[in-house]
Amino acid sequence: MKKELNTSNLEFSTRCVHSGVYKDELYNSVVTPIYPSSTFYFEGPGQTSGYDYTRTRNPTRVALEENLTSLEGGAGCTATSTGMSAISSALHLLPENAHIIAGNEIYGGTFRLFNDIMPNRAMSVSQVDMRDLDAVRSAIRPETKAIWIETPSNPLLNLTDIKAVCGLAREHDL
Repeated sequence: MKKELNTSNLEFSTRCVHSGVYKDELYNSVVTPIYPSSTFYFEGPGQTSGYDYTRTRNPTRVALEENLTSLEGGAGCTATSTGMSAISSALHLLPENAHIIAGNEIYGGTFRLFNDIMPNRAMSVSQVDMRDLDAVRSAIRPETKAIWIETPSNPLLNLTDIKAVCGLAREHDL
């Protein structure tokens, strides 16, 4: 596959359609095909096309990641197969002994991750009402490295003021 279009200077709606899209040189499809392959062909030892096993890298997922990177103006993107794998990946970027502030109404899987698994990495979590900016502010400590927002909350569907919480996080270099 080869890239067909440089989308960096295009409008958002055009990037929605074209970012991450590759021309399939075998059949000339207009959109990136779905590659259900679990493994990829090697010409010889160490001679890879950049893909070896689909769990580590797959052309379909790369197209999605490049599209999202372009749309968000980011430096890169990693697509995961589940929300919990995305959450776990994000939390593993934090150093040991990190403190995290999270809402007191979060998805059960996130709650278990925070309370059962992250303490094994010497991480601590303070849970607060994310609708109360003063409560979030007072939970910040020197070792705080992240404020975890899930909005609407689970299960009560309460809303967090994302802009206000992000502003608070920026004030504290989080």
